[in-house]
Amino acid sequence: MTLTTRQTLTLPKPLVEFANKPMVLHQIQALAAAGVTDIVLAVNYRPEIMTERLKKVRLFFPLSRQCWS
Repeated sequence: MTLTTRQTLTLPKPLVEFANKPMVLHQIQALAAAGVTDIVLAVNYRPEIMTERLKKVRLFFPLSRQCWS
C-alpha cells in the first residue's frame, strides 16, 4: 500500500498534501492569481472534510461567493 493510498482512505484526494499544502489549494491559488472569483467544486467523497478544510481557504482568497455545504 502506497502513502497516497493510505492518505486517501481518510482524506479526499484533493486534500492530499503536495509541497506542504493540499493539492486543491494549489489550484485555488492559481485560479485566484488569474483573477477567477467563482470556483465550483463537485465533491462526492467525504464532503464534510472538504467543507471544513475549505472554510479556511475563504480567509485568504477574495472569492466573490462562498457556499460550503
